Amino acid sequence: MLHSLDADLAVIDPEYQLRRAARVDNELIYLTRTGGGGARFARRIRRAREEVRTVCGVCGRPGIPRTRSRTVLCDLHWHPLTAVEKAFALSADIPEAWFTDEAEIKNDAYVARSAADQRKESANHLSERDMADLLGVTVQRVHEMFEQELLAGANHDGRVVYPRWQVMEGGRLLPHLPVVLRAADGIEARTLQAIMENVDEDLEGATPAQWLAHGGCVEPVLQTLDQWWWI
Repeated sequence: MLHSLDADLAVIDPEYQLRRAARVDNELIYLTRTGGGGARFARRIRRAREEVRTVCGVCGRPGIPRTRSRTVLCDLHWHPLTAVEKAFALSADIPEAWFTDEAEIKNDAYVARSAADQRKESANHLSERDMADLLGVTVQRVHEMFEQELLAGANHDGRVVYPRWQVMEGGRLLPHLPVVLRAADGIEARTLQAIMENVDEDLEGATPAQWLAHGGCVEPVLQTLDQWWWI
């Protein structure tokens, strides 16, 4: 799917550059720079995001989220088939390759990788209580800062969590954070996290978060946010 997306975007905008592509919690994070693909460019990426939410991560057939980490699997790769069910599936022209030991190993590895990604995602966020302790304020104040767009937050299993990229060592917030958040208005939280944690060649090989933490001026980061397409 990503190969066809990349090819289609190159046709729409020959100047487009892919900076990062990832699947996080069943969401496609696709960061690019473009010479001006316009609405057609944006629609093609949106269609790819919709496809990612509905296809099995093992075989590419239609699927739905199956696990706590929202791993998308089809029926065949979610529940092992009995011998009778397998025979029926083969009679319905389902490829035999889907039932090999190699396919089962691939399926197990995919589920394990998704669980590992979920653990990594959790490790990269702070709870409201943890953020309050880190900043030395009340939980209520943390929530107010989130509502006032002074902190970046993301909804995770029905609760707000706070990405670690915005907090430096010693519990200090990243310089120019409110300015960055205003410039990133409308960007989905996971996409903003990917942008802030992704190495940017225009920032001397640092991530935007690292750049700001080490005293870099905010203008190049704002320019990066303005030039990147996030869908």
